[in-house]
Amino acid sequence: MSYTLESNCLKLEAICGVEEAEEIHEKLLEDPELHLDLSACEHLHAAVFQALLRQPRPIKRAATDSFIKRWLQPQLEKALAEANRD
Repeated sequence: MSYTLESNCLKLEAICGVEEAEEIHEKLLEDPELHLDLSACEHLHAAVFQALLRQPRPIKRAATDSFIKRWLQPQLEKALAEANRD
């Protein structure tokens, strides 16, 4: 498993593959108060990224992976801002 739940935070770790996308999406649906920890994430499959976009959450710990930090994290932050506007 490439994620853990720690004190109201969904921590994504290592390689988050397609096989976990649905489970991650369900965790986000179950707890609307979850925050994200991207600090240990090395790769997000597109399906996982889409699940995070559909249920945007505040990012508690930013990504350290350069690709995720530059290209994906800003989109997650934008999705959260748009969700909060509605």
